[in-house]
Amino acid sequence: MNPEILLHRGIKIPLIDGIISPKIIEKIKIGRYETNEAIQLGKLIEKGEVILEIGGGIGFISSIAALNPNTRSIEVFEANPNLRPMIHALHTLNGIENVTINTGVLMHNPSSATVPFYVHPDFWASSLNPGAGDRTRVEVPVFNLNATIERIRPSLIICDIEGGEIDLFEHADLKGVQKVLLEIHQNVVGRSGIKRLFDMFSARNFHYDEHHSSGSVILFSNIHRTKANL
Repeated sequence: MNPEILLHRGIKIPLIDGIISPKIIEKIKIGRYETNEAIQLGKLIEKGEVILEIGGGIGFISSIAALNPNTRSIEVFEANPNLRPMIHALHTLNGIENVTINTGVLMHNPSSATVPFYVHPDFWASSLNPGAGDRTRVEVPVFNLNATIERIRPSLIICDIEGGEIDLFEHADLKGVQKVLLEIHQNVVGRSGIKRLFDMFSARNFHYDEHHSSGSVILFSNIHRTKANL
C-alpha cells in the first residue's frame, strides 16, 4: 500500500509508517513544519550556492534548497539512521538527485569512530543527550566538522541539531562561509548558552541578520558579504 502524501510548500512528503509521528504530521498539515527556514531559503540562496545541511531531518529543507535553481550542490548530515530511507523517498518523490546524504554526527576533533545517539519517537527531539522519556540508543558514525567544511567549502550552512549547536560551532573554522541559518534552542542551552553562541559568531565576524531571522530561526551573516540586505 502506497503511503499517504502531503504537500507542504510545494514539496511532496510521503507519510511512511513509523517515521513521522502524529505530532509532526499535524505540523505538516497545518503548514507549520520548518516553514520559517523554507521561507528564508527562498530569499537567501544565491547563484552558485554550495550548501552544508547539519541535521537533515526527513529531507524537507534539502528538497527546498535542491529545487532552487541557484543551488550548485548540497551535502546533508543526519545522525538518525532511521531517517535515511525517508530522506531518499522524499527526494525521489520530488525528482531530486543532486543531494549527497551522510548518516552520522559532525564533531570537532572526534576521539572515536562512533558515538551514541538517542532516537526519540518525535525525530526532531532526538539528540546526543540521553535526556528523558522514550529514547533508543544507537551508535552512529562521527565525521570531523572542520575537515568536512574544508572538503565541501560551503557558502551556506543550515543547522538544526536540538541544542548541539554550541559544541558544534565552538571550534568551527568558518573560512569561506558567508551565511549560517540556524535554529537555536534556548530551552535546551539556556540564556547563557545563547549569549555564548552569539559571542562565538561575533568573534568570527558574523552578525545577527535581522532581514533573515524569525523567532528561533536566525541567520548569522558574515559582515563582509557583498549583498548586505539579501
